[in-house]
Amino acid sequence: MYQEQRQNNCPMELRLLLETRETPRDGDPTMNAASRAGQSSPHHHEMNSHVPEHSQGLSQQRQPEPSVTLQDGLCRGMSLQQVTLDKAVAPLLPRPTAPFDRTERKRAHTSAVYYSECFLRGIEPLDADTAAVEVQGQYDKWWIQRTAYKEGIKVSASKIHESKAAQKRHRKESGEDGEEECNDAVNRRNVASYQFGLSQEDQDAEIYCNQNSSPPMEQISMLSVSSKTSIEIVKNRLIEDLRQSGGVVDTLDAIRCIEILQMHYAEGGLRKVDPSSLIGNWLTISKPTYTECKGKSKNGENLYSLGRIGFDMFKPTGLLCSVQASFNNVRPIDPKNPGRPLHVPKKLMRDIRKGECRLHSYDIVVAITVEPGQDRKGHLQDDSSGGGNEYIVPRQIRGILTTQGYSIPDPIKRERLSIWFSGGTLEVQDEDDLEEWKQIFDVTSAPDRVPKEYASILAAKVLLGAHLPENLEEDGTMSFSLNRPIGGHGSVYCDVIFMDDQLRIMKGHHGSVYVCIRVPEVPA
Repeated sequence: MYQEQRQNNCPMELRLLLETRETPRDGDPTMNAASRAGQSSPHHHEMNSHVPEHSQGLSQQRQPEPSVTLQDGLCRGMSLQQVTLDKAVAPLLPRPTAPFDRTERKRAHTSAVYYSECFLRGIEPLDADTAAVEVQGQYDKWWIQRTAYKEGIKVSASKIHESKAAQKRHRKESGEDGEEECNDAVNRRNVASYQFGLSQEDQDAEIYCNQNSSPPMEQISMLSVSSKTSIEIVKNRLIEDLRQSGGVVDTLDAIRCIEILQMHYAEGGLRKVDPSSLIGNWLTISKPTYTECKGKSKNGENLYSLGRIGFDMFKPTGLLCSVQASFNNVRPIDPKNPGRPLHVPKKLMRDIRKGECRLHSYDIVVAITVEPGQDRKGHLQDDSSGGGNEYIVPRQIRGILTTQGYSIPDPIKRERLSIWFSGGTLEVQDEDDLEEWKQIFDVTSAPDRVPKEYASILAAKVLLGAHLPENLEEDGTMSFSLNRPIGGHGSVYCDVIFMDDQLRIMKGHHGSVYVCIRVPEVPA
């Protein structure tokens, strides 16, 4: 009777998983104490109340076997409710998580495979649920929300109005409150003098010209968006401000410049993006806001763990890396012969197959450096607990982290690009560093991921269809792919809010702002 009930309720995929795994031995770090004692986890106590009484007798009479059976699962906290294909489950969540599965049966299958794998790996239900939730929101954070300032833009915009009011009060108190039109005219004249270097009257403008810097922000805010000369000044001011602030896009000056450029782009009727004008290599001068910054390198560059900038796709995840530059490479792609793996979101497959849209690559290429004096876990030599047996990175090792993406024009909004990402690579930059690179990234010697890290990887694998690197290629390259990329018109996108031959400003669907300058092409 039990065998019959098991076959009726347990999906074949899960039965195969349960029956082909080796039984964890006593002392196995992947097996928790409750599992070794043959008892259910506290998180599953309520679910175990539904287990048939006769199954407890079977579990007590069970003899040691070389494989994990369903009875083992029941004794360790898995109930028949967890292995059914009738309904998806998530032990501690209000609703199950399976972003790509549209039907309840598919969601049930995905959740059954995911939670059974987590159970067999000794991952607690809380960690499994947390990883499932995080990985589904992770895609947005990875690609679109890197430089987001959703709320900051509103706050900063209010600061602009406050600043103008404060200036007006100051002029009034100091007796300088004249006609508004007169002040505007003076400011415009000074900017023009700065641009052409003709002013002998205004000493401030002369100083700005001599120092080859940008005009004051008070002058920038008075510019007319119809003047080509004025727009060039605003562009130069924005670039200079980002250079001085380290790429911060929500400073008062940067926001004003971006607003002026956006207004010019909209009022000039330029908002229909020509995909061919996007083609090229663009240097991102706005700051990528990866979370959990570890400080600054000796060169003043931001430090992050490899897991943070590589989205936990490459081991060792704790390795400390500095970021030098980020590029966006856009090239035309033939869908019939892409020359590389092409995974397309289901929602966009129809447009691609029809051939009615132009497909372009949208690769993000980041130059990184593995910092010296650390072991593979990211511990500095003085803090390393491994003694003399631990491998220590001897010098700076430069690498290239590439995220492969694609874009197509939105059929409704002319300035919008629908974007998705489907894989990435990590490779050494200098051939002379190849042997040292292999020492660092040798998968066999890389530190094992802790259960929480493994839960995130497992969630990405099962829920996102991620294929992670299992070995290092001969040239030192590691690759991952997302066979189920997230995307669709109106869901994951970037709007071009300003673009000309040299400068491009884009805003993602979360308010993320990307400022890029075109890298001159090297003649073939």
